Amino acid sequence: LDPRSMEESICDSVAGGSWFHYEYDFGTTTALLGRVLAAAPGGPSGRPIEVLARNDPPQHRCVECGHAATAVCGLCYQGEDYPCWYCDSCRARHLCGDPGGDYFLPVVNSPRVGLCGYDGPANG
Repeated sequence: LDPRSMEESICDSVAGGSWFHYEYDFGTTTALLGRVLAAAPGGPSGRPIEVLARNDPPQHRCVECGHAATAVCGLCYQGEDYPCWYCDSCRARHLCGDPGGDYFLPVVNSPRVGLCGYDGPANG
């Protein structure tokens, strides 16, 4: 994987079948590894960009009861496998120095969940 300039267009950088590594957000950098399956025909049309694909959301489980997690403690979060995932019922019992629960973030389908107050895309 050769580093590329941010000035280079992605269509000039990767082709179908190729892998790419992408890092974003200074401070708490998220590193992603992706694969280009195919290119969609088209070009700039003045219309907004649409999400064409999305990963299957990770299935985080509450560390207390095992039900589906709906919140992650941003104060405790240290990575994907760190035990700070809670369901709505159990999160009230989580004591980490955040008695008001101000640091809880929703579990969203993003590699940024739990980082820097990220609570999902603006458009849902």
